[in-house]
Amino acid sequence: DEGDCKLFMDFDMAVLGWPKQQYDEYRQQVRQEYIHVPAGIFCSARASFLTATASQAQIFATDAFRERLEQRARENLIWESQILQDTYQALGPLPKLVNGLFSLSKRYRSTLCGVGAAAGACGAGTVAALPGPRALLLELVGRPLQVMVPLSCASIVLPTGCYLAFGAPVVRFPYPKEAAGCRKGTVVYAGSFNPPHLGHLAMIKHLASVHEKVYVVIGVNPRKHQEVSPYVRRALLQQMLLTMLRDEEQCGVVEVRVVGGYVWRFGHEVGAMRLYRGIRSWSKDGKEEKFLEFLNIFGPLLLARRLPIRTGYIMADPRYAHVSSTLVRKL
Repeated sequence: DEGDCKLFMDFDMAVLGWPKQQYDEYRQQVRQEYIHVPAGIFCSARASFLTATASQAQIFATDAFRERLEQRARENLIWESQILQDTYQALGPLPKLVNGLFSLSKRYRSTLCGVGAAAGACGAGTVAALPGPRALLLELVGRPLQVMVPLSCASIVLPTGCYLAFGAPVVRFPYPKEAAGCRKGTVVYAGSFNPPHLGHLAMIKHLASVHEKVYVVIGVNPRKHQEVSPYVRRALLQQMLLTMLRDEEQCGVVEVRVVGGYVWRFGHEVGAMRLYRGIRSWSKDGKEEKFLEFLNIFGPLLLARRLPIRTGYIMADPRYAHVSSTLVRKL
């Protein structure tokens, strides 16, 4: 039940409230686990995460853990965040440039129109933020390097931006039909399904008709409180699928899973050929979905040194395009 879920999360987070010496060992182990992540990105991203966690009104979900570990956990988070910030400041120009590019890329969740100009601004802005960079650049290698830095940023960001804008396949309604016996590969269709509705079911039914295996993934975010637990949503979705997928073969194709962490990791585990996301309309869902696609591209590359699984989009049946889980919850 929900109480057990809260205890499970607190057991997982208890390390944050360990005594300083033990926490310091844990801190170093975390860096070793993510040693493949560039220093600038790691220090900046983890410091931001720790600061945000420490600033929460409550770190732990249960009273027992809050009473015993909350204060020490907050002190540890602030202490490690300061260490990371100091480490970042001591880094050279290149690691900061890499982090500047990475940070800028995350902003494309709001717009993809200014990719080229923004890429140039990333390089110029990052260099300008470093101690005495202009004098140093002019003294050592002259003005050409000042042009090359933003261009090198653009050479990475531009292709990524173009791919995000035009590269992902889109399944439009009316959904295409595959010939009998021509189902292809394993796919993952992810969402919160809070709660599931007819729009979701129509998309799942189509995917089940054209693929050998469809994993419907209910993502779990421990930082986000949900009124209905993911396991209740899974049971509800399974019952709805049994009603809609009357074809016994299709019922065997679809499997509902609750997954914590990155969905792309689960996709690699099951050998998925595509990560599908449902879209009601680009104006309603486009920005957030493209940001998730960006994470699904760079997450495997930076965190697992693996090629990303291609993201695909499936458009809603127009009859259900106005339906959202938020709207259903309000009824």
